[in-house]
Amino acid sequence: MEPESIAEFTRRCSVCLIVWGCVSYHGLCEIVTLGGIMKSTDYIDILDHNLLDSVENMFRDAMIRFTFQT
Repeated sequence: MEPESIAEFTRRCSVCLIVWGCVSYHGLCEIVTLGGIMKSTDYIDILDHNLLDSVENMFRDAMIRFTFQT
């Protein structure tokens, strides 16, 4: 792609909502919402409090390996 064909676009919105969730063949997790701007510490906090619980709920008693991808 030629540099002159790349346009810069910025949009400011009055309401921002960030949504985190996960999905697998075995099910869905709870949706987590965060208003405003997400910092890296916010993302780490969401994973700390939601990822393993979501995996346990999706796989229940099955001993299945999973891969976490961002």
